Amino acid sequence: MSGDAAGAARAPRARVAILVAGEATALAVGWLVGWVAALLGAAVVLVLWRFGSNLRWMQVACMLAGAFTLYTQGHLTRDLSVVCAFGALAGILGIREYRQRGWTLPRNALTTALGLWFLVTFWGMAVGLVRGNNLKYAGIDLADALALSAAILAPLWRARPRAFQGVIAAVVGVSWVSSLFGLGALLFVFHQRVGDAWFSPIPPMAALVLLSVALHAPEARTRWPCAALSVVPLANLLLSFTRAYWMGFLAALGGVVALFVWTSARRGRALVQMVWGTLVFALVAVAALGTSQFLLGADVGWSVGQRFESSFTTQASGNTISNVLRLTEWAAALDMIRRNPVVGYGAGGALLSEDPFIGFRREHPYIHEMYLFQTFKYGIPGLLALLFLFAAFGWAGVREAIRGPTWERRAMGAAAVGITVLIAVISLFDFAMTHVTAALPLAFLWGLMLPVTHPDGSTRLEWNEADR
Repeated sequence: MSGDAAGAARAPRARVAILVAGEATALAVGWLVGWVAALLGAAVVLVLWRFGSNLRWMQVACMLAGAFTLYTQGHLTRDLSVVCAFGALAGILGIREYRQRGWTLPRNALTTALGLWFLVTFWGMAVGLVRGNNLKYAGIDLADALALSAAILAPLWRARPRAFQGVIAAVVGVSWVSSLFGLGALLFVFHQRVGDAWFSPIPPMAALVLLSVALHAPEARTRWPCAALSVVPLANLLLSFTRAYWMGFLAALGGVVALFVWTSARRGRALVQMVWGTLVFALVAVAALGTSQFLLGADVGWSVGQRFESSFTTQASGNTISNVLRLTEWAAALDMIRRNPVVGYGAGGALLSEDPFIGFRREHPYIHEMYLFQTFKYGIPGLLALLFLFAAFGWAGVREAIRGPTWERRAMGAAAVGITVLIAVISLFDFAMTHVTAALPLAFLWGLMLPVTHPDGSTRLEWNEADR
């Protein structure tokens, strides 16, 4: 290899190294200094852009930054600024590439669903400003909702050589960083359940993608590495002690498995694979519980059982306090929605409810039920926009899982269905769609279902175009 060729081969790696170092520096300084991280983050990404950083790695950096967004520890505004700096640059690079390729997004159910989501968000922002809502909360609501715009970048991943492998690598990388961060906090720092960025929806999303690929892949050399790579995200999911994640994942996994069996030419063989998959899943659970019990010195298996059982009761215990608080919160939200069901209270609106244990009235900028949250802030149109979003991308995943011409496309279609079910179930108990930690990877994976219109007028949804 000549010197010029070797230098060209090293250049992308150098840009990636600079990107990772720049992001780590911005986040570290932001953790210590505060809001200045927004300016530093913007400066870093502009320098990286000058060096010609790749769009894909910029989007991965955005997801990594979003994975560590803290919602209750006083860092949310600063963290979102860092995320938005990377996201804005990725968006600029993406628009430039769309123009260079002559691509447009066709009008279909997916683009309509996204358009209505953003329209409702901007309407809610206007209502919030008119009502004089808290500008900090309104800005956070807007930033969270706009995170779904990252979906339009995903088709650009599909158009590159070895795109499928790149998607898997990105999902695995982000999920392992997030998973090891959460597991490390649980096992070696806090020695108890922790929330926020320590345990995010990213690991269950990644586990669904990996397990779907493992099911659909025709060769063992693809199936087994994907199954093995899902172990860490699955351990994170199990030990998060987050009941909504558990229920959402089980429902989503059922959807992925059902699609795989239904679309398999040999359903008997597919059912046998399900049995083996169940045994592997059980072994992962036992190993995770045994390891954590050794490190924590507690009966973790019993704790997991009690935590799951407490999902369906309001009997007085430490595990059910959140159930009572949520019921009180939901009752207050329904009462306010009845007074203003159409327009809503706007972005930045806050709910007042009385704590049943200490009797104080508390202000809630969020409601732990996404469907109530959306109706409270954006009225009935906001709820319909949310339901349409789930229906459009869920159905697009079903079509791709059934009709996709390659196993890669069928696998990602089934995964899209799985993550849609996951977030829809989590939304019954949490404000899932307003977490940047959830919205960024969700947008990325949903965006893989978006077709684009080419200059010749044809509409396509292809993988690895340059390889075919």
